Amino acid sequence: MAVQITHDEAPNAVVLVGPDGVFYTESNMSLGKIILDEEHPDAPSLDTIGMKVNMLAHAERYRTYA
Repeated sequence: MAVQITHDEAPNAVVLVGPDGVFYTESNMSLGKIILDEEHPDAPSLDTIGMKVNMLAHAERYRTYA
């Protein structure tokens, strides 16, 4: 089990990939997932991801402390 501390600030720090290859993030305001790039759901542009995901916070989720 891993515990991740996330804040309720936008943009979110979560990137999810569905079994169908579609990229999502989770809403901070409601339940459910949001497609990152409506025009290219299975290949979102970095610009579009950057508008919906806090990439620094996303990277921090995977930081390891030695």
